[in-house]
Amino acid sequence: MVLVGHALWQGLPAQPSAKQIIPIILTLSPGTAPPLMTSVQPTNASGFFTTTISAMSLGVYTWRAKGNTYLSNSGTFALTAGLNNVEMGLMKTGDLTGDNISAVQDFNAFKANFGDGGTEPQGNPVGSKGP
Repeated sequence: MVLVGHALWQGLPAQPSAKQIIPIILTLSPGTAPPLMTSVQPTNASGFFTTTISAMSLGVYTWRAKGNTYLSNSGTFALTAGLNNVEMGLMKTGDLTGDNISAVQDFNAFKANFGDGGTEPQGNPVGSKGP
């Protein structure tokens, strides 16, 4: 089974754009149970990514998608045999600290790095913020 996801990264040039190539963390859980699968891969210039799903039963799953400096989105989908298309929606920016909250700590990280020409924010535990 294959999942093809799509995300739109807020604040970047319109798709397709090389700047839309951002790592996305996808987590799949059966309903409200603990996650069965987590994958990390980049979206392409049009915001799409592909994940092979193995050893998972057909049924309804909860998905959660997160980018390094973006707030997470979540939803549900029915996993079927073959190809599964899932829209992750607009990934809103503003989470520089990696805690999935846009708060004063994120503003302070932004303020401390303002004018650095795109260098990594100090204290970002999630990883690279992408191109």
